[in-house]
Amino acid sequence: MIIVIADDITGAAEIAGIGHSYGLKTTLVTRVPQKAPDCEVLVVASDTRSMSEKDAVHVTHKVCTALMEMVAGTGMPLGEKHILFKKVDSALRGYVVSELNMLMSIF
Repeated sequence: MIIVIADDITGAAEIAGIGHSYGLKTTLVTRVPQKAPDCEVLVVASDTRSMSEKDAVHVTHKVCTALMEMVAGTGMPLGEKHILFKKVDSALRGYVVSELNMLMSIF
């Protein structure tokens, strides 16, 4: 499964649309589901771009923790059969470095 964390809904929808256009079963969510959905691409719209830096880092941590729990339920740890991608704004709006540092510290 390809897992994408997008910092806003439009970026999330863009990636979901690309996955769908390639014939991949794609799911777009605003919260990480407890159980992994039956899809090839899971896009999580975290909406962190519009938050304060502190809140954006906190939400990124919560999303990552929830993804680890969800993926653990599949029996295949992240990295074996899952690919994680962080979608950011093309103009680098938001707290890109802080969120990426959080991702790297967890994964």
